[in-house]
Amino acid sequence: ELTYFVSDEANNEHLRHVEADLSLLIDHELRTPLSSISGYSVLLAETPPGQDTELIKEYHTIIREQAEHALNILEKLSFVVRTHTGMSEPARAEVSDLGQSLRDLVGQVRTEARRLIGPEASNRLNVALDLPAHELPVLANSRLLVHAFREVVRNAVTHCQKGQVRVRAYLSGNKIIVDIEDDGVGVPYGSEDLIFLRFFRDPRSLPAGRRRRGM
Repeated sequence: ELTYFVSDEANNEHLRHVEADLSLLIDHELRTPLSSISGYSVLLAETPPGQDTELIKEYHTIIREQAEHALNILEKLSFVVRTHTGMSEPARAEVSDLGQSLRDLVGQVRTEARRLIGPEASNRLNVALDLPAHELPVLANSRLLVHAFREVVRNAVTHCQKGQVRVRAYLSGNKIIVDIEDDGVGVPYGSEDLIFLRFFRDPRSLPAGRRRRGM
């Protein structure tokens, strides 16, 4: 009975931490794109048809981008819930070409750069990919693997307002090495051991006015 009690309390404590994390994500991150969609929808509805077509086009673009941003947050929210409440499916390992997965990922991030850092900064940033000519077969759950790489590459783009983000993958013996580098501000001294804490954000490493969930 004592063992069950301790185990139950530990599980409850874990769930309380998960609930706090989810509340933070919803309150700080999901509210912003939804408020933006609501506000620009009102402006769009109040704009007379046929007038200022460029402004209407801009409203449509903002609404679409913010909707994509909200969907991205919901995807991560669902991932956190499934992972930390035991609802996730068992990780199924399959052989896949990591090179192709990274090509798809870099293509997606290049498209998302405008929303992540703004149109002007995205024009000054190059997301480069360096892969060998041959395939990079890996036995893994490709969905979870790509999810992890996507977070790191997006984080690099967010903190790199100009220059280059470089994604490189290559074989080294029986291992596949993936390097992700950027010309951004780097990790502030003293924060190196904290960057993988859930939702950790060091305001010194972000441009003014920008917020992110952390890695």
